[in-house]
Amino acid sequence: MARVREFNEQMALDKAIEIFWRKGYANTSMREMVKHTGVAHAGLYTAFGGKDDLFQAALEKYEKRIFMYLFSGLESERASLREIKKFFDFVKSSTSDKYFRNGCFIANSATEYGKSEGPIFDVLSRTFERQIQAFTHALSNAKNLNQVSANINVETTAASLVVLFYGSSTLIRMKAPQSAIDAAIDSNLAALQA
Repeated sequence: MARVREFNEQMALDKAIEIFWRKGYANTSMREMVKHTGVAHAGLYTAFGGKDDLFQAALEKYEKRIFMYLFSGLESERASLREIKKFFDFVKSSTSDKYFRNGCFIANSATEYGKSEGPIFDVLSRTFERQIQAFTHALSNAKNLNQVSANINVETTAASLVVLFYGSSTLIRMKAPQSAIDAAIDSNLAALQA
């Protein structure tokens, strides 16, 4: 008779996200993961595979979460400049957020991994592309509504807003002065309407 798992996989995965997000892939040992999740090494291995597989599962769950909560406004049918501003208002306030004060888990992982082959890079790349599409959608609507300058190139501006998000996330993780983060965001958003 097969043994029944004695832990909740989704709760264990949430705990894995927490520690990977805070410490990164390289600085998280499986011993620390066992301690943080409360799940034995054999249990983690059976449920998720090795450390790479667990990291990929954590990234994929986080990816779903950020698109549900953070990017959903930009992807909504009527998204426009208002949703772009709301998005960056969250980023500006995120130094006090329980989790986001560690920056964006995807941005942190992209910095750590760089351009490498394999499924983890595929998650990072897919997320980046979807983020660009979300900003492209909102900017296209904003341009049609005359909320932004008629001269902006929607695609390149969308990419630059994703870069602004990743840069801000990195500065948040570095505990950079809030004034520097706010000024960068404010000046970029003001340029949209110039």
